[in-house]
Amino acid sequence: MKTLIKQVYQLLITKCPPIGIIINFVFQVVLADYGTYAHIKRRYGLNCTILGTAMRGTGDYYISGLYLQSWLNKNKISDFVFLYGGSSEREVAELFNVLKGKLYKSRTIFTIPSNRICAFLGTSEIDMFWFHAPSLTHSICGVRAGNTILQGYKGLNMLDWYMLYTMCPPRTISPQLPERFVPHNIDTTNMFPVSLDKVILIAPYSHGNITGQIPDDFWNILVKSLTEQGYTVFTNCVKDEAPLPNTEALFLPYEQTVPFLNRTAGFIGIRSGLCDVVSSSVCKKIIVHTHKSYWWPDGHSILYTGLRNMGLCNESVEFEYSGLDDISLILSLFERGADDEGGINSSKKAGQIHLVSGI
Repeated sequence: MKTLIKQVYQLLITKCPPIGIIINFVFQVVLADYGTYAHIKRRYGLNCTILGTAMRGTGDYYISGLYLQSWLNKNKISDFVFLYGGSSEREVAELFNVLKGKLYKSRTIFTIPSNRICAFLGTSEIDMFWFHAPSLTHSICGVRAGNTILQGYKGLNMLDWYMLYTMCPPRTISPQLPERFVPHNIDTTNMFPVSLDKVILIAPYSHGNITGQIPDDFWNILVKSLTEQGYTVFTNCVKDEAPLPNTEALFLPYEQTVPFLNRTAGFIGIRSGLCDVVSSSVCKKIIVHTHKSYWWPDGHSILYTGLRNMGLCNESVEFEYSGLDDISLILSLFERGADDEGGINSSKKAGQIHLVSGI
């Protein structure tokens, strides 16, 4: 029955646009979007403000968490609920005390409520705020690479959209790192009793990077070379992900990633949301970007999502993958005493973070 209804729905949408538009409005806005909105209001109260960012994307939840308290203070909001889409997003959000007990799992399709529901309720009646600029209808930032205009343009980065377009905190505000990431708040000795100064964590997987991936040969040769230099290599794995050959799988709760990495030789990973989460670690951080991307223009990954360009850290090394020759660059950074011009230096103060506009 559901299949038949879906087929009729698709037929009306494609063959009879006027009727399809009406049906789509009823199902998508009145029944689906407004139904979710009304359910949240019934559950949390009429005065509850609804907040959200990208339904999927751990990095977006990390950035939102950094500045959410200042946004709430600025707008005098204390009664709110924050929407999330998946378990990983929830875990990252819960790193921040301000979001504990404030999370509500939403349908993935309920991603642009402040646009569709405004058309139904009227802009003066809505109390929803969306912090992810690319999800907003007609955003010049775009939701996919084919629609983008300004992602990475003249250094305009992802954090800039939060700072200048959606959250808009005072320019002098400092981000609030998760409490669990502050070194004096956690005893890492009991958590990781073994010596980790010759351990490197590699994160070769990215669920958000749909079109750009790095060949297995790159990671396999890199692991072999690091092992020959005397390092022990772990692969960051979740769910059914397989560890790289000659490495052991390691899965850490997000709250343990930075305390763990602070005691290791370094982190090497494809650009993903995990890179945002570990950005405050004092270990050597090497981020490998891909040229192709589904979410921003090809070749703009470092410009738009580079940790240094966003001001999330100032001691990472980031480059766009070009081939197996990149391995020699990485190996040189892990030679005894090696340091790059930008200051890969494990003596950096823990949690160091600053803001650059990128404009």
